[in-house]
Amino acid sequence: MRSKVDPIFKTIVLLTCLTITLFAHDLQVDEQMASKSQIAKNVKAAEIQSTENLILSGTIFQVEKPRLFIYMTLRKNGSDLTGEYFYLKNQRQVPLKLSGRIYKNNNFILVERDQTGKKTGEFRGKWLEENKRISLDGEWISPTGKKKLYFSAKQQIIAFKSSAKLIPRQILIEDPKASISIDAVCPELSGVEGADIFNQKIRELIDEKISDFRKDREEIDEEDIESMKEAKFRDSLWIDYDVTFANENIISVNFTISTYSYGAAHPNHSSFTYNFDFRKKAPLALHEIFTENADYLSRLSKLCKEKVKRERLRRLSEIDKTIINPSEDDLDTEWTKTGTAPDLENYSAWALTEKGILIIFPPYQVGPYAEGFFEILVTYDEIKDILRKDGPVKVFLQ
Repeated sequence: MRSKVDPIFKTIVLLTCLTITLFAHDLQVDEQMASKSQIAKNVKAAEIQSTENLILSGTIFQVEKPRLFIYMTLRKNGSDLTGEYFYLKNQRQVPLKLSGRIYKNNNFILVERDQTGKKTGEFRGKWLEENKRISLDGEWISPTGKKKLYFSAKQQIIAFKSSAKLIPRQILIEDPKASISIDAVCPELSGVEGADIFNQKIRELIDEKISDFRKDREEIDEEDIESMKEAKFRDSLWIDYDVTFANENIISVNFTISTYSYGAAHPNHSSFTYNFDFRKKAPLALHEIFTENADYLSRLSKLCKEKVKRERLRRLSEIDKTIINPSEDDLDTEWTKTGTAPDLENYSAWALTEKGILIIFPPYQVGPYAEGFFEILVTYDEIKDILRKDGPVKVFLQ
């Protein structure tokens, strides 16, 4: 009886061991697959976290021809760049593809290709970041390398969560008879309540600037106009814009105006801003950001004065590395004192950003023409005690 049971018992034991072994193997495989799956998820999450989607608008400057406005979308994953762009005058055409990367010393290369994969040019230059905003500065180069044009582009901070869109629109006016040239770009909004009011106000502001420019040229005598025609020169007006922040509640746009007149030593530059509250469907005033009775102009004045001085020192140091301790008079000029004084007119050009209030001082306000614009960021942390916590900037204070 024993001899008959042992083989059966051995078989049962062997089968049981085999089953356990197979189960353990399957369990190990499942664990490995789960581990690989988790790793893949972690990698994907890391890629998503490190990927930035950027919107930039900019200009390619042609010699003796109108500027070419470009609208660019980029995806930045570490140092790798991909995306596309189109020329504003040809925005109905298929965008050109972009690919490239950021190299050492913030140098970048972006190669552009058409839909067939053929190289049509490339952008080379500096990838710069200031106050969490990207700007590009460099050259557009033809495929043969024979044609090189200066270009610049700046990140537009557009944070719409809905299907709202902000598209650049260009206004070109060439009047050979009056020897004037007008080249203006402005934003056009859709997909958000109040967009029609915003667009109408923007058009009114741009029309007003164009009208003022035309009126100034009416005073030019016929002799000067004839001289301009002989020299193939036209008095020019350029208007550009920069979206410092936009979402479904507020939008801030900084406009830059440049004019160049016959006989002038250099172009003149100025700026104006437009801030709109979609909840009120009305323009946003500077005082609405602050608590009632807050002496916000004195606070802004004190902060801006010191920041202008520091920025001037930084610029001087870049020009001359030997400058370490310039005199107070070199930094705190009469221009600075007057231009940053607590006068509402000094703070008429301002825009909201994710980090703070951007105050724009054009040439001649806080310094000579050669110093250019001063864009001073007053952070929300620096003025949080006088900000309205339930006001327009509450989204930035969370």
